[in-house]
Amino acid sequence: MHMKKTNTLEKIITPIMALVAASLLASPAPADEETKKAEDPPTMQEARARFTAADNKLNAIWPVIKKECPPGEWKRTLQKQREWIHVRDYRATGYSEQWDREDPAFWDRSASITDERIASLKDTLAYFRDEKSTKPTKSTMAQAKAKFAAAEHKLNTVWPRLQAEAREDAQDILLKNQRRWIDYREFRAGGYLEENKKDDPRFWSYAASITDGRTALLKDWTECLKAPYEENWTGLYCDTLGEDEIQMVHIGNKVLFMIYIIQGPTYHIGNIWGTAEVNDNMARYTDNDPDYPDSPAWLTFIRYVDEAERMQVIETNAGRHRGVRCRFDGHYIRVRGLSKKEQDTVIAEIGEVREMDEE
Repeated sequence: MHMKKTNTLEKIITPIMALVAASLLASPAPADEETKKAEDPPTMQEARARFTAADNKLNAIWPVIKKECPPGEWKRTLQKQREWIHVRDYRATGYSEQWDREDPAFWDRSASITDERIASLKDTLAYFRDEKSTKPTKSTMAQAKAKFAAAEHKLNTVWPRLQAEAREDAQDILLKNQRRWIDYREFRAGGYLEENKKDDPRFWSYAASITDGRTALLKDWTECLKAPYEENWTGLYCDTLGEDEIQMVHIGNKVLFMIYIIQGPTYHIGNIWGTAEVNDNMARYTDNDPDYPDSPAWLTFIRYVDEAERMQVIETNAGRHRGVRCRFDGHYIRVRGLSKKEQDTVIAEIGEVREMDEE
């Protein structure tokens, strides 16, 4: 029975495939014309029309955002929208100070950037609606505060151990860093919650999670102080707030590294992957960017820079590798080694970067 069905299908499909093949062979020109059309830059009329359509969609969603936005968050949301308008125009010029509104590419890029913003605002709108559907109760507030209290208790048991392990001349560094982190936790836990944020259980829940991360970091810092001097740079390094990280693999007189940062109220990001030349406890990287022959970007790494055994990173001319509101400068601690698999990943990634640079 299955054979009969197969034969029937073959009788139907074979003539259809023959017709399709014949039509493709007979008329290749339209496909070529379509491809060429897709590659052609848009005309001024097409670009302006695309931007107008995107702008209309943006103007349609904005009143909905205003309606759904919690009162305490409206001021910040409006300010971010105003900032975005300036950023859109700057990006549309290709990050040039010269605006050419007679260039179709300007309007085409503006349309793409506006489409991105619409997608982002839709996510924001979904967030606002989700938050409205989950109103806090006394029980959720109590649970969130209990979670925070438990996290704070664990932190308070680890902090004295770090102080006991540190040398006397490192105590001031640790204390200043801990105070800085407390302010940072307040900022991070608040998130969108600008007004009366401590009346919202989400604040205490976020604060608990951030505190758990801090506890883990202080444990790693304690182990770092216990560890003997190590000539090998290989390891995972984390900044002393627990946000930014560096992966390093030491091979001969070189260190292959990948550094990632995310900072500031708008979460600007930056990253550099490369190879640094090692000289004792110092290593230096330069990007050798052919587009900037007179101002190469440098990263200088200095290990054991102070009594708290931190590694300092100093950047020079590295702004093109990061957002405006973040920097590679800072202090890092070695939190652990890297597995063989992690080391192989770093080596492979750096290899790909070199190949792209050579091309």
